[in-house]
Amino acid sequence: MITVITLNPAVDVTYFLPGFSTGGIHRPRKVFREPGGKGNNVAKVLNQLGAPVRTTGFIGGTNGAWIRRKLDTLGIAHHFIHVAGETRMCLNIVDESTGRQTELLEPGPAVNPASIKRNPRQVGVRKPFVHLFRKFASWSISGHLSGVYSHRSKSRSPSDVGYRWRTPEIRAESPTLRGQT
Repeated sequence: MITVITLNPAVDVTYFLPGFSTGGIHRPRKVFREPGGKGNNVAKVLNQLGAPVRTTGFIGGTNGAWIRRKLDTLGIAHHFIHVAGETRMCLNIVDESTGRQTELLEPGPAVNPASIKRNPRQVGVRKPFVHLFRKFASWSISGHLSGVYSHRSKSRSPSDVGYRWRTPEIRAESPTLRGQT
């Protein structure tokens, strides 16, 4: 199984309009919603290719709950770490007359030890990821974190809260992806 870490998930909403101009009122002809964020996009493609995949990352609020439900309907396993705050929405406005797109990207919730919702099975931030790294040989980390501790900060560095940051080895090898299943 391939584990995909989605650092900043989103609900991606695409509006298709016959024409778009700023300052006007528009009624979309089509609206498309899907779980987004770079890692979730990777997981969806891997799932479509038939690769066994699980996504994880930081998620919160009603948007986070919607993402989990939608991943369930897509048959994509997930194990998210819950944080305080609302998972972001990203809006894409497609002007069908010109083919041009306009994107509005919300920031994600802050990710730091104070924002993580604790439960009996979740101790700290690193533990769930370490478990997944040990269990699965192939994994990908995609996206960026909002409001995360900076490695340059002296008072709130990742090492102060028990993180060990290092450059991971990203592997894109899998018998499924090489057509050997």
